[in-house]
Amino acid sequence: MAIKYKIHPAIGAARVGNSAEFYLAPETPGGLPLDSQTGKPIYSGPGVPPQNIFHDASRALKKQAARFKVYAYDDSKPADLGTRVQVGTTKVNGKTVTGIEWTVYLANKKTSWFQFQQLTGSGMEGDKGYNQNNANNPGSNALRFSKKLGTVADPATINAPNRKQLVLDPGPRTVSGANAPAQDFKIASKGLKPFDITTLGRILTDADGNLIVLGGEGSSGTTDLPAALPPTSGSYANNNGWFDDVSDGPVSGTLVLQDGSKVAIDAPAWVLCGPPKYAPEIFNLVTMYDTMYDVFVREFGLNPALFKTGGFQPGYTPNLTAEIRSLLSRPNLYRYVAQIGGFGVNQHAAVQKQTAQQFAGTLQVIRSPADPNAGPALMPKLAGDNPITDETSSDFLTLTATQYFVLQQFAAGKFADVPPPPIGEGVASDQASLENCVGGAFCPGIEMTWISRNKTIYTPLPANPSMSDVFRLRHKDVSGGLTLTNGADNDYSAGLEPGDASKYMAQPWQADFNECSIQPVPNGGNNNYWWWPAQRPYAVFPAANSSKQLPWTRLTANETNQNNTFPDLQMVTNWKDLGFVLNVGGTATAKFVEIERNQDAITAFSTPLTS
Repeated sequence: MAIKYKIHPAIGAARVGNSAEFYLAPETPGGLPLDSQTGKPIYSGPGVPPQNIFHDASRALKKQAARFKVYAYDDSKPADLGTRVQVGTTKVNGKTVTGIEWTVYLANKKTSWFQFQQLTGSGMEGDKGYNQNNANNPGSNALRFSKKLGTVADPATINAPNRKQLVLDPGPRTVSGANAPAQDFKIASKGLKPFDITTLGRILTDADGNLIVLGGEGSSGTTDLPAALPPTSGSYANNNGWFDDVSDGPVSGTLVLQDGSKVAIDAPAWVLCGPPKYAPEIFNLVTMYDTMYDVFVREFGLNPALFKTGGFQPGYTPNLTAEIRSLLSRPNLYRYVAQIGGFGVNQHAAVQKQTAQQFAGTLQVIRSPADPNAGPALMPKLAGDNPITDETSSDFLTLTATQYFVLQQFAAGKFADVPPPPIGEGVASDQASLENCVGGAFCPGIEMTWISRNKTIYTPLPANPSMSDVFRLRHKDVSGGLTLTNGADNDYSAGLEPGDASKYMAQPWQADFNECSIQPVPNGGNNNYWWWPAQRPYAVFPAANSSKQLPWTRLTANETNQNNTFPDLQMVTNWKDLGFVLNVGGTATAKFVEIERNQDAITAFSTPLTS
């Protein structure tokens, strides 16, 4: 018997906030965040909370912390559910574990990377990738830059020494033991306006020695003044001279034994520190879990009963509860974050209860993953990876190939109506973390973009894999420092560096977050599709008057005109003042309303950045 020690979640999700207070990331899919002291959901309802739960008493937005734990597995038994390593109790080689030493390295590489141009540079769906694109058509994938810092857009300069200053690199931090004092990822000021960046977050431990990772303050600013964001100038994804404080990086550690010796943890983890999720209890139709699971099924042979020798297996019987009903229930909640007509609401409510025979008809209106440009009459009514240009277009979101096959099996009457198999606590935290992140569309996305489909970013599975081996990102040795070119050839087989997972995202995140609410349907007249309403609501029902649905980014309390909403510069300031969507009606009625909107701060906004 060989015991392996693994950190879970394999990929944790922290979220920025401007408060010193924090709550813990949900540890169930579609669950509320957890109170940092009690470990219980921050609200148990029903009804509107009598006090703030997402904001502190001063109305600053609390951070979401990612919590990491260590689990022990019998490597000879892939079905082993794992046992949590507990300081003061767990023994290793007959010696008690007296502590866990954690090391985290957060960085932000956004401003040093290529400009985001939808799928251009991805190396997917016919695109040749950054290096090939520039070799065939020099300059076709331009770099981000800062005029004040003397950098330029020419991709030939990507490795120029002066571009190092575009990377926010505080170096690694280490904590150990129970209730360890916080270690801050401090950043030297660049004098950014309107909001300078002086930290990417901090790490600490809880009373049990588990790791707590907190992201940045949500600050964004520019070196280049006067400056503006769209629609005045710039881009929804590339605003040169701008920096923000989202980040990502590796999480590793060792077990400290009673005699002072240390035992390495075999499977490290990764953390993504991204924007808030404003509707935490509502699922995206395609989650990050779905996207990554699809990669592991089709590229790494994770589930040969489902997929092997290059094809899905016709004899596979998906679990009715875990694989079918859980997916078909998701569209029904979109009504609370997007303006969906009565017909759509009724259809969404009905589809989650359909029999296999009934669903066979519904399947005909679900867009195949083989054709993301197939008509606006098909479902889902969500924008795709590139509905913006004709170059490598991908107009509409589709389910993953695995999701779609599972639904095909259901429509054919092939499914198992039995209790889902048990999963361990560590694996459950992997699923919860990733199911609360966006898995598409990637234009560029919320937490990370289309590199989540790039198989080179993942650690290959062992010969007899366990689910505890899945979703592990490769770690690159960065003892020689961070580089500017890692992944420029779309090959991460040497590993990801800190900052690599988030460097493709919009710069700053607030510009894309603001603009990606709805998308005009290509050649679709006045029709629009939504982007990520489960993450970034489009329209909500205010708790004070839940009979009327209003734009989420409205300028006044009762504004109904979706065109009279935040300019991008206002999102840079007022992202923290927007309301959260909470289920206040209990599970029977599932009434989701907007709470904690700070209208006073929104009204007080004035356009900055003129000098």
